[in-house]
Amino acid sequence: MPLCPLVDTPGLSISYDFDNQWQYVEWKGEHDPASSWAACALMLDTLRAFPCARILNDNSGITRTTMQL
Repeated sequence: MPLCPLVDTPGLSISYDFDNQWQYVEWKGEHDPASSWAACALMLDTLRAFPCARILNDNSGITRTTMQL
């Protein structure tokens, strides 16, 4: 499962697995509403460029968030 890095920012990394056609999204650090929206916009951009069957959304690296659902 070799992952091809697509995005690497302090708050988010997105990689693509071409063999399995899925994206791995790793959230990192602190997030507030603005950074969360920006990260989601990056996810949408990569989905448009690299359509996939599945997304593995890993938020275990978030240290603090102010987002409320």
